[in-house]
Amino acid sequence: IHLMLAVREEVELLRKRINQLSERNAQLERENYILRSLTCAVESTTYTSTHSVTCTPGGAIV
Repeated sequence: IHLMLAVREEVELLRKRINQLSERNAQLERENYILRSLTCAVESTTYTSTHSVTCTPGGAIV
């Protein structure tokens, strides 16, 4: 019985940690999207005078 209780507690701690990491991952993905968009905007401003620039939704320049 003691072992089962210990395992349940450990599982609960791991679930909480997984949730924290998932939230952090989502936050980093949002930041990455914003930074790529900003980078694309700056690069397209820089290159428009000499090149045709198309930015994808992910921020990549084509």
